[in-house]
Amino acid sequence: MARIAYSYNRYSSPQQSDGDSIRRQTALARAWCERNKATLDTQTTYEDRGTSGFRGKHRESGMLRRFLDAVEQGHIPRDSVLLIENMDRLSREKPVVGVNVLTGLLLSGVRVVQLAPDEIELTEDSDLFSLFRGQMSQARGHDESKTKATRMSAVWGERQRQARDTGERVTTRLPGWLEVRGSHIAKMPNGRAKVMGGKVHLVPARAKLVREMFRLATAGYGLSLIVRDLADKGVKPWGRAEAWSKAYVHKILTGRSVLGEYQPMKDDEPNGEPIPGYYPAVVDADTWDRAQVAIGTRKGKPGRIGQKAVALFSGLLMSAATGEKMLVANQSRGTGKNRQKRRVIVPAGSMEGRGKSISFPLDVFEAAVLSRLQEINPADVLGSEPEGESATLAADLARVKLSMDALTTDLEENGDSPAVLKRLREKEAAHAALSRKLAEARVTEKHPKAAALSEARTLIDAASDEPTRLRLRQLLRDTIEAVWVLTVPRSSGRSAAVQIRFAGGATRDYLIDYRPARRGRKGDWSVASFGSATLPELDFSDRTQAAKLEKGITKALAKLDAARK
Repeated sequence: MARIAYSYNRYSSPQQSDGDSIRRQTALARAWCERNKATLDTQTTYEDRGTSGFRGKHRESGMLRRFLDAVEQGHIPRDSVLLIENMDRLSREKPVVGVNVLTGLLLSGVRVVQLAPDEIELTEDSDLFSLFRGQMSQARGHDESKTKATRMSAVWGERQRQARDTGERVTTRLPGWLEVRGSHIAKMPNGRAKVMGGKVHLVPARAKLVREMFRLATAGYGLSLIVRDLADKGVKPWGRAEAWSKAYVHKILTGRSVLGEYQPMKDDEPNGEPIPGYYPAVVDADTWDRAQVAIGTRKGKPGRIGQKAVALFSGLLMSAATGEKMLVANQSRGTGKNRQKRRVIVPAGSMEGRGKSISFPLDVFEAAVLSRLQEINPADVLGSEPEGESATLAADLARVKLSMDALTTDLEENGDSPAVLKRLREKEAAHAALSRKLAEARVTEKHPKAAALSEARTLIDAASDEPTRLRLRQLLRDTIEAVWVLTVPRSSGRSAAVQIRFAGGATRDYLIDYRPARRGRKGDWSVASFGSATLPELDFSDRTQAAKLEKGITKALAKLDAARK
C-alpha cells in the first residue's frame, strides 16, 4: 500500500504571494511522491500564506497547528510523510521550540522529509547525525530571522526617532480622513518603487464627518445611534467595508490620531510616548475631552435603540425591592379597539418571569422627577467638587518615569539583565496605566458636574425632540449615579418612592403618587419630598430596608387620601 504524503507550504512575506513560492513548494512535493511511489493527499491544503515562522503564529493558530492537531488526534496515520521544502518552513522559532515540533512529529510516527537544497528524510529511528542536520536547518533559519528582526527593529527605531525630531513620516498608512498630496514615485536600488515626499492634508468631507461624530457623541448619541445616523443619511464607509461598524466609530472617537498624535507601536504595544503634531488635527483637545466624558458615562448604562422617544433615565434606574436594574417596557391594556400601549418601567427580572411585576408609567415618572430636578441648586447636591487627583497622579507618573530612566541607564551600561528587563517592563506597564488615569482625571476636572446639572435644568422644558432628549440624558448620566425606585400598588393607582443618588453621594428622596383616569375621574399625579410626606430617610440600595420603606409609604398614602377627602 502506497504511503500517504502531506505537503506543508509556508511563506512569511505577503509580497511572496506575487511570486512562485507556493508553486515551487508544491512541485517539489509532487516530484518526490512520483519518485517514491507515494500518494499526495490533496483533500486538505496545509498552507500558511504570509505567516511568520519566527513568531510561531503558524504553530499556534495556523494550518501547521491544524496538522499537528490532526496528528495528535490520530487522523494522520503512522508512517505518513510530511513534505516540506526546507526545515525552516516548519519552524524558525528558537532552537528548543523548533526541535520540540520536529521530534514531536517523529515520535508520533510521521516521517519528515526536507526536499531542498538537500533531501533529508527523518524518522523516529534516525541517527544523531541525520537529526542534527535537520535541526541545523531550523536553527539557521532562526538566526537569519533574528538578525533580520534586529535590523528591522533598528530601522524602525531610527525612523521613529526621526519622526520625533523632524516629523518625518514613519509609514505611508494614514487614518481614513487624511491623504498625501504632492508625492512622487522613486525607484530604489533594490528595484522596488517607493512613495517619496508629499504632505499630509485633511480630506475635507471626511474631516467634516469625523467632527459630526464627535458632535453626536458629546450630544449623548451612543455608538449604535451614530452608526444608525450615518446609515440613515446614506454616508458610505471608507475603505472596503460595506457598512459602518460600532468598533470603527469607537476607534475614531477614542483614538488620539484625531488630535494629530501618532503612537509608535512595537509588537502590537505602544512604544514610547505619542508624537504630537504628527498629523493635521481634525478636532481640538476640548472637543476630544468632552467626547471622552460622554463615552465614559455611557459605559454600563446603555440606552435602547428605536424610533420611540429617548428614555431619559435609562441605564440609571435600579429597583429597591430586588437590587437589579429597571428597564423600559411596553404594556398593553384593554381589548379590541380600546387596546392601548403605554411605556412603563419594571424590574428587569419581572420581564424574564422572576418575581412580581409592579410597573409604573414612564411618562409620569419622568415628568415628576424632572419637575423636582428643576428646583435643585447644583451646589446643594454636588457641593464644591472634590479637589482633583491629577496633581497626585502626575507626581506618581514622574516617579515611575525616573525609575524607568534609571533602569534603562543600567541596561546601557551593564548590558542585558533578565531581572532588570523584567522590572523595566513592570514599570512601563505602570507608567501606561497611570497615564490613562491622569488623562481621565484631567478630563473630569476640566468639565465639572455642577455645570452639567445646570445645563440639564435649562433643557428640561425643551426636551421634546430626539437630539435634545439625548443631550439631556447624557447630562443626567454625567451628574447622577443611580435612581433607586420602589413601586407600591394601591387600590386607586400606584405610587413610587424615588431616591436620586448624585455623583459624590448626595441624595434626594421623592414620593410620586399616580392615579390613572377612571370613569368619571381624570388621571393625575403629584410628587412630594420625603420630608413633606413625613417619610424616614433610608438607603434605597439596602434591600433590607425595602419592606420598612413600603410600610411607611402605605401610611403616608393613607394620610394623603384622608386629606383629599
